[in-house]
Amino acid sequence: MSGLVDAADPIALSLNIMRRLPPNRIEQNLSGLLNLCPKMTDELLQRVDQPLETSTGAGRPFILSDYNRDGDSYRSPWTNEYAPHIEDGFKPSQKLRALEVQANEIFDSYRELYYEGGISSAYLWDLEEQEGGFAGCFLIKKDVTEDKYVKKGSWNSIHVVEASPPSNGKSTYKLTTTIMVNMDTTGRECGATNLAGSMTRQTEQTTVVNDTTSPHLTNIGKMIEDMEIEMRSNMHGLYLLKTSQVVNNVRTAYMGPKQGTDHTKILSESVAKHGAQRKIDSES
Repeated sequence: MSGLVDAADPIALSLNIMRRLPPNRIEQNLSGLLNLCPKMTDELLQRVDQPLETSTGAGRPFILSDYNRDGDSYRSPWTNEYAPHIEDGFKPSQKLRALEVQANEIFDSYRELYYEGGISSAYLWDLEEQEGGFAGCFLIKKDVTEDKYVKKGSWNSIHVVEASPPSNGKSTYKLTTTIMVNMDTTGRECGATNLAGSMTRQTEQTTVVNDTTSPHLTNIGKMIEDMEIEMRSNMHGLYLLKTSQVVNNVRTAYMGPKQGTDHTKILSESVAKHGAQRKIDSES
C-alpha cells in the first residue's frame, strides 16, 4: 500500500527523478521540473539542495541560502543587515544573535584550517515550538579553478542542526549534512572528465551541556567535524576509488603480442635458413 501511495505522490516522484538526473546540472534539472509542476515550487525548493551561491556586493562576502533569505534580500551574518536593505526582515533574538556571531568566528577558523580558502557562513534562528531551543545552518563553499589536477571544481557543505532546550544538564542535537562536489579535469592521463555527486547523512546525539563559554557550539562543532571527516572518506571511496576501479577494468593497455623463447628460436632458424638459400642461389 505504501508503494502505491508513493507512486501517486508528485513530490516523491519529483525527488525520485532528481536523484536520477546528472548531479552537476541540479539547477537546470530543477528549473525544468518546476516549469512542468509550478504548484510544487515552494516544496521542491525546500527539499532539493542546490549548489551554494555567494554575495557579490560590497563588504565581507557571505553565502546565500534559504536560511538567511527574506523575500529577495539576504541577511549578512557579519553585519546582521539585509541586502538589498529591508526594514522588517527576520532577525534572531539578541541572545541568539550573540551566539551566531561567535559561531561565525569559530566556523570561519574551522574553514581556514580544513579548506585553506573558500567562504563560510552560519545562521541561527529560534524554535517557536521549543522555548530555549534553536536551529542553525552552517555552510561552506569552496571553488577551485585551474588547479594542478582540477580545471574547475566546487565543494559545498550544508549542515543543518536542531538543538533542544537543556534538560537535566543535557541537550539533544539533530544534524543533517549534505555535501555536493563537482570536478572537471583535462589532461593527457585521463582526458576530459567530469565527476559530480552528492551525499546526505543524518545523526543525533544527546550531550552534556557544560559550563563553558559556548557549550552548544562546542557540541555542534564536534558533530560537524566528525560528520565531515566520515563523509569525505565515504565520498572518496564511493566516487574516486570506485570510478578508478571501473575505468581500470574496462580499459586494458595494449602491449602487443608476447613472443616466447621457442617461437623466437624458430623465427631465427627460418631467417638463417632463408639467408643461406639466397646465398646459394646468388652464387649459382
